[in-house]
Amino acid sequence: MFCRAHGASTVSDPNGHLTIRIAEPDSARRYRFGLKTADFLICTRCGVYVAAVLPDPGGAVAIVNANTFEGGSPRRARRRADWTPVTVISPAGNEK
Repeated sequence: MFCRAHGASTVSDPNGHLTIRIAEPDSARRYRFGLKTADFLICTRCGVYVAAVLPDPGGAVAIVNANTFEGGSPRRARRRADWTPVTVISPAGNEK
């Protein structure tokens, strides 16, 4: 959907809640692709995809591009907490 140059890495949490605050109304553009089921929020300054919002009578839901978070993606912390510790030994015998 988006080129790799933008590096979109979407995340969501069905048990959480997301608030998207657009400080300047002209800084974001809503765009609907072919099926027009969701609003894709695009930064008008740099063209980066920020989030996709699916309006729904039961309450809107969304996914967000983690690469747009201040301080970086939460994936590293989640992986650090959930993944198995490892020691990698290369053919040269160097441990990491």
